[in-house]
Amino acid sequence: MDGGHTDAHATADYESWVPQLAEGGLLVIHDVFPDPADGGQAPFRIWRRAVASGAFTEVGTCRSLRVLRRTGEGC
Repeated sequence: MDGGHTDAHATADYESWVPQLAEGGLLVIHDVFPDPADGGQAPFRIWRRAVASGAFTEVGTCRSLRVLRRTGEGC
């Protein structure tokens, strides 16, 4: 996911794509910045939502890119 950085845009992207993602598929989120001083927070909140859902496991990072694998049900 690499779209708008408002909460509305990031949430819409997440809620549109996650239901279509098969188990074992990858959810890749760009511009994930845990520290607000480094960048916008909407992608970080989406990443946190995915991890908290229990449906994803983090499998990698590269700078602000986070890679999650779908391991179960949920959003």
